[in-house]
Amino acid sequence: LKSCNLFFHNHYRSQAYGNIIYQIHLDKQVFLNFKSPLKKFLTEHGVNTGTIYNNSIISPQQIENNKCNLKALISETELNRKYFKVLN
Repeated sequence: LKSCNLFFHNHYRSQAYGNIIYQIHLDKQVFLNFKSPLKKFLTEHGVNTGTIYNNSIISPQQIENNKCNLKALISETELNRKYFKVLN
């Protein structure tokens, strides 16, 4: 995974979540099918991915923003906060 720079995930279901998150974390270009619920979820949380059939390249600034937004979304601190909110 580290040696590739472009990743295309053309499935409609939320498959390969762990791999996709890891690829974004590694500052890679990730392209998802526009019908994917994961694409919608990531977009809603400020994580930019390319779209299959669109051939849009993600800018270096977007890649940097992705890392920050991803950290805010799934960091250990954020996950703990969400779990405690549900449990209390």
